This record gives sequence, structure tokens and C-alpha cells, in this order.
Amino acid sequence: MADRMTLGNRYPAFAWENVVRAPLVPVALAATLGVACDRALTPGQTLWLSGLAIVIIALLIASFRRWRAGIPAIFWLWVFALGGLHHQMQQQLRSDSDLAVRLESGPMPIEARLRLSETPRISHPPEMPELIALPRTASTRVQASLLQIRVADGWQESHGRVNLTVYAAWDDCRVGDWVQVRGTLVGPQPPMNPGELDERSQARDFGTLGSLRVRELADVTRLGHTGGWGIKSLLDGVRERCRDLLQVILPSDVAPLAIALLLGDTSLVAPTQWEGYLRTGVIHVLAISGQHLAVLGWFLGIVLTACGMQPRGRALQIALILLAYAILTGGRPSSMRAALIVLTWAGGIWLIRDGLAVNSFAFAWLGVLILSPSDPFTAGCQLSFLAVAMLIGGLPRVLPNREPTAMEELLAEQRSGWETALRKLGDVIRVSYLANAVIFVGIAPIVANWTHLFSPISLLIGPILVLTTSISLIAGFLLLLSGGLIGPLNWLLSGVIWAGLRISDWIVGLGMRFPGGSWYVPSPPTLLVACSLVVVAVFLLWPATVRLRQLARRRILPVSITAATMLTLMALHRTTLSVDRDELRLTALSIGHGSATVLESSDGRVFLFDIGALRGPELTRYTVAPFLWQRGIARIDGVILSHADLDHFNGLLALLDRFSVGQIYLSPTFRQKQTPGVQRVLAELTNRGATLQWLASDEQIDWGGVQLLVRHPPAEGVPGDANANSLVLEVRHQKHRMLLTGDIHGVGLSRLLATPIAPVDVLMAPHHGSHTSNTAELLRWARPRFVISSQGSPRGNRIPGEVYLQAGIPYWRTDEHGAIEVRSMRNGLSVESFRQRVIQPVTPHTAR
Repeated sequence: MADRMTLGNRYPAFAWENVVRAPLVPVALAATLGVACDRALTPGQTLWLSGLAIVIIALLIASFRRWRAGIPAIFWLWVFALGGLHHQMQQQLRSDSDLAVRLESGPMPIEARLRLSETPRISHPPEMPELIALPRTASTRVQASLLQIRVADGWQESHGRVNLTVYAAWDDCRVGDWVQVRGTLVGPQPPMNPGELDERSQARDFGTLGSLRVRELADVTRLGHTGGWGIKSLLDGVRERCRDLLQVILPSDVAPLAIALLLGDTSLVAPTQWEGYLRTGVIHVLAISGQHLAVLGWFLGIVLTACGMQPRGRALQIALILLAYAILTGGRPSSMRAALIVLTWAGGIWLIRDGLAVNSFAFAWLGVLILSPSDPFTAGCQLSFLAVAMLIGGLPRVLPNREPTAMEELLAEQRSGWETALRKLGDVIRVSYLANAVIFVGIAPIVANWTHLFSPISLLIGPILVLTTSISLIAGFLLLLSGGLIGPLNWLLSGVIWAGLRISDWIVGLGMRFPGGSWYVPSPPTLLVACSLVVVAVFLLWPATVRLRQLARRRILPVSITAATMLTLMALHRTTLSVDRDELRLTALSIGHGSATVLESSDGRVFLFDIGALRGPELTRYTVAPFLWQRGIARIDGVILSHADLDHFNGLLALLDRFSVGQIYLSPTFRQKQTPGVQRVLAELTNRGATLQWLASDEQIDWGGVQLLVRHPPAEGVPGDANANSLVLEVRHQKHRMLLTGDIHGVGLSRLLATPIAPVDVLMAPHHGSHTSNTAELLRWARPRFVISSQGSPRGNRIPGEVYLQAGIPYWRTDEHGAIEVRSMRNGLSVESFRQRVIQPVTPHTAR
């Protein structure tokens, strides 16, 4: 047995020689395939149960007939079916709810009693208030468990989780409170634009019914606190006390970071501060993860060893403490994944078994599938396990563990103490940076796929931040254990925490300003991500007994490298084929009351006409940028701003943070509007060295077989407000004409209608479909074949687009159809609705 266990340690953890001897690996693979199959195909519970019964019968028959060779394969099929059934049942919990069924028909008013499941989060002030079109009040968000809902004859028991939003600063509540609220329950919404988050899928994964929105604090009544001696109540109470302790003892500039680091509560961290850690690729040093538990486990191991505890008892104590800590921090998936890995390691020591690391890895993966079968499809789970795999399986590949030679041992004995210490420190630094590099290379494609970020600066600052945050973590852990009861110790530990986190913040700030330290990237093609994962798998699974030279002599290695290179080039080339030859795509994005229209030509050039919305600059983060990344776009050749209203330009600065922009075109009166938002944007554009150009009537931009002709306003402008001076752009392509009108109205609209124009094929309704701009005179002047309106939900009793509908002209609104895409091709014109999946051909005027 000893020889057999020693054999597994000769090779890297994931070497093929170890994988084939790990019995849990095929079990984990079978369960994962079952979960993935149910997620992709949704075969239904009946089919899974039938398959499970058939497999059990086959397993019994094989056992009865002693068909030993087939039993493992049948058992794996049983695990496959069990995994699919488990995932299907977990997904079905929410959709079978009576409330979930009722929400499918739309939002519903509701009065409910809830229990707050987490610490409420009060919104931070906006980073750039000048760019907010409508005044914002503070809001409070918290996840809550539904207990009862009011019905006609009283209160009815109900179950499910909701995301509660109170549009006020609700600061006298805490986790565990029972509250009664009156508001509107809104079910999870489908994406309105390509690339957007699908709330329905997320709700199924996390078992959330929807969002409960409460307009006023007067509609919230606190009924009491759960209290008691239940485990959850005790944990909630301890977590709240720890949070309060950190806020009282630590300086206000580091308390939010310390609470995030120690308790996993990021509600107090400013969005810009969190964004810095995310952009520089070091967010893992704050989020509770395996790294935190490893640091605490290492520290506890030193302490318990110093206390003379034996390895078995030491392992058990460390495992129990870390498990309790993971549960205390809220039992988040990231901490529970790490706790499972630690428990597996401790179990091996307790049983005195030198088990295979790959077997422990598979055991932890199975534990995650059992606890939450949807977790493997989240970014955190994928990155966590891949990072661990690269650390324990990839690092030994590049850092071979060999015995020192006799000469090296002799030289080591002759070194002085300080020289030996320096060499050991150098070895630690070298291994830290090498491990960081190995993990970075392994997870980079997955990070790019989920976050659209590539952050090489993390190669430089990552190990340093691990050190500074680890020191703060240990000091914070000791502070929480002491309960803040020892005055001098509080002062010492709080000073250590403050220094560690301040240094971390300073380093992150340097990383943000480092040229080329991080940048946003489009969604990598699926084939490219798959190729990268295959390369990582080959790197990890490569048999330790097979040398590269042997494969090179047999020409296997050159052929493999050539094939991988060709597949990668094909994947990269796919990003340039998003628009067919001789085609123009014009996409009006659904952003509520606002405007953002993307024009893509067949030669790869991209223009934006307006980028703004009443909801604020976040339209870029949540709608425009995901759409562009999904289309494989990293550079924008030009942005055209129609006029100086916030709902047409307040997303520009966020766009410049994420994309390379060639030219910015402005209407001639843009800078004349003396509002804080306009002045802030112009000042930022000057500071960034942006290239500005002012457009006026009869000017033209030619690109990629597309002509952009400015129809309005004249260089001197017209009397009236910014809307009257809104830039009107005629887009010409393949004899098709599309008219983008901004918010033109009043004097400006009258001047526009006085100029002759050939009939247009597609008209963007001016001023978000307002009846004051969309008149019968405009209809007779433009004679459109199709009208698109970028708008939010209509208000009032007027029929949207009534003037066009009465004339029999199709009128599509972005609040109904989601993103609306116009495709201009040599052989015709078509309009497609993203939400309703409808394509409608348009007969252009030139076809008559």
C-alpha cells in the first residue's frame, strides 16, 4: 500500500498516470455531463426518471449475471442520469411556484411579509451626478425570504426568495428582521438586447422569484426580529456583531474593505473602488475564496503546531474552524467550495491516507454539484476550480521538484545565516510570481469570456496584494476572535489592518494608471475558448512518462501544434465575419427613454449615433458594451452625438473607458448648452485628447460604402432649444435610405420639412415617438416604409405611433421588440426584432 501511495506522488497532480487511478474522476465527469445535458436540452423530469429506472434495472441485471466489465460503465450512466435529475429538480423549484406562474402575465401589486436574508445594501451616490438625467434618491436592496402574502380573506403562507428594493435610505434594518411591505412584484425579465444578462436564467439558478419594488419607506413596517437560538439566527447575529465591531474600531477609509475581506460583505465598498480591483485582475484578494481559507489554514497550522498538536488533530481543528468561518461569512458558493477542498484534505490526513490530489479535486467538485448544481456554470466556480487545478497540477510542471546535488548541499552549508535567509526569500518570491503567472495563463480565456477584461498588470501586482491582504486578513481574524475586548491589542491589530489595506489600495491605484495594465476585450469566440481549455487540459493531463522529444520524432507534436494554430486562427477570424459582404447593419438598442444606435459596415467599421438614456451612464455597462462585445467589436470608428440632452450622450465617458474611439462628432450648438453635464463631458474629452469634429447641414461622412449626410442643423444653428438643433442624419447604403432624427422638433423640424428629400425606407421616429414631433407633415415629407422608435414604456392614453399606424406603416418600439436591427443588403432590406424573434422584409422605394 505504501508503495502504491508513493507512486501517485511521483507525478504532477493531474498527470494521466494519476487520473486513470482516481475512481472519483469518471464519477465527477458523468455527473457534470448529466447536469450540462439537462441545462442544454431540458428533457424533463419524467424522461430523467425513466432513464434512471432503466439504468438501475441494467445495473441489477449486470450484477446478477456477474458482468463485471460492464458494471462501471452502467454505474457512470446512473450517475449521469442522477446528475441531470438533480439539476432539473433544482431548476423546477421556482418555476412550479404559484407566484412564479402568476408573474408570467406581468407585474403584480402585492402586500407581503418577509424575512431579510442578508445585510441590506444602501446605494452609493453616483460617481458623476452631472450625467444623471433624473434626480435619484437613495435606494436599499436586500434579499429576503417570502413568508406570507395578503389575499382576500387574510394572510396566506408563501415561499420563495425575492430581491427587495426600497427606494429610500432604509438604515434601521438588519439581517433577520421580519418586515411587512406593500409594493410591486416583478418577475425576472428576458434580455432586451444581444449580450445582456438573462434574468430568467439567473433566477432559475438561484431560486429567485423576482424583484419586489417598494416606492416609499412608509410602505415598510418592521414586525420584529427572529432572534432565538436557531443556528441561522445565531450566525446572523454573530456576523452583524463582527460587522459592527469592524466599523467601530477601524478608520472609515478602510472599514468597508475590511468588512469585504473578512466577512464577504461588499455592500459598503464604493463601486469605483471595487471596479479598480476588478479592472486590475486582483478581485480575488477581496472576495472570500480558497485563497482566504488557505491563508487562515496556514496561520492556524503554525499556531496549532506551536501548541504541540499532532497532525491528525491539527487537520481536524483547522478543517472545523475554516468550515465554521465559511458558514459565518454567509455560506457563499466561493467559500463553501474552498471549505470542501479543505475538508477533503483534512479527511485524507485523518484517515492517514496519502490520497491522490486529483481524487480530492473530483470529490470537491461533486460536493459543489450536490450543494448547487447550477454553480459550475458561474464565473466564480469555473475560475476557482481552474485556478486550483493550475496551482496543484500546473505549477509542478514548470517548477520540477528535484533533489539537490552533493555540490549544491556543500555550498549551502558554507553560506551564512543572512545569505541563506535571503535565498529562501528569493525562492518564495520566485515561486509566488511563477504560480501567479501559471494561474493567469490558465484562466485568462475564461476571465475574458466572463468579464471582458485582460489584465496583465495582475502579473506584477498580484503576489504583492496577496501578501498585503493576507496580513490584513490574519490581523482581522485575530481582532474578531478577541471581540475587541483588549484595548492595546485592538490598537495594534487595527493599525496592521489599516496599513495593509491602504497599501493594497495604493497599489491598485498604480495598476489602474499603468499604461496597458488592463483593457477590455470583446467576447472571445466559443471555439477559441474551447481550444484554450483543450490546451490547458493537455498541459495538466500530459503523461509524466512521455517526453516531448518522443512525440517530435514521431511528428505527432508538430501536427498537433499546427492543428491547434489553425483552429485558433479560425476562431479569431470569426470575429471579423459578423457582417456579411456589402451589408450594413443598423441596430437601435433598447435602453428605455434614450438613444443608442449602432451602425456596422461590411469592412468592419463601426459608428454610434447617440449613447445616452434617462437611467444614467450605466446603460453603457449593462447594455451598449455587452452588445458590442457580443458582436466582437473592440474599436469604434466614430461616435455622433445628435444634441446636448443627457439622454443622448451621458453614456459617452463610460464608452471611452471600455473602447478605443476614433472620432467624436458633435452638433454645432452642442457646446452652447451651459449645463454641468455638457461641461463635464467636454472637459473630459479635452483631458483625454479626443478628436472632435463639428457637423452641420450638407456635410458628409463616407466609410465602407456608406454615406452619412447631415440634413440638419445649419452651422449657425436655429432659434430654440437643443432639441430644435438636433442633428438629423441620412444614412445611404445600396440605394437604401435611413433617417436618424434625434429629438428634432419645433423650429428645427419646420426647417427640416422645408428642405426636399427623397423618400426614406426606414425612419427613426424623432423625440422617442413623441406626438409633437411625429406629425402628419413629417410622414408626408419622409414617406417611410418602416418606422422605429427608441423609447421607454408609453405614458398617457395616446396610441404610440398613431400617425404611422393609420397610414398602414409598420411601427416598432424598442420597449416592445427589444433591440431592432435593420439589415441593408444588395438584394433587399429587412428589419428584425430581438425580443419577438420576427424578421420583416421591407420593400425599398427603389424597388418600385
